[in-house]
Amino acid sequence: MEKERITAENLLRRYAAGERDFQRILLEYADLSEGELQCIDLRGAQFSYVNLSSINLRHCCLTAEFIYCNFRNALIEHCDLERTRFFDCDLRGATLRYVELTSTAFTRVNLQGN
Repeated sequence: MEKERITAENLLRRYAAGERDFQRILLEYADLSEGELQCIDLRGAQFSYVNLSSINLRHCCLTAEFIYCNFRNALIEHCDLERTRFFDCDLRGATLRYVELTSTAFTRVNLQGN
């Protein structure tokens, strides 16, 4: 099954309209910094070169692939990260509390300050 290519503006508009299911989306070269995306479902999604700094991701399913993403000072709490892949991501200062990390892969990830 192919991923749905989406823009940050489209994602935020749909989220504001009440949609929470964003499974299998593809988001590249976008800025979602300081956003509020609580309870979002990103199973099977792929994010590449996305700025997610200071984002609020509480109660989310983040079973996705994140490549060259910035999660500095992000709030990731009560989330499912099972089988999530972080590749060359910056998670400095990110809050990771009450998360499921079974089979999560961190490759060249900066977790300083966690």
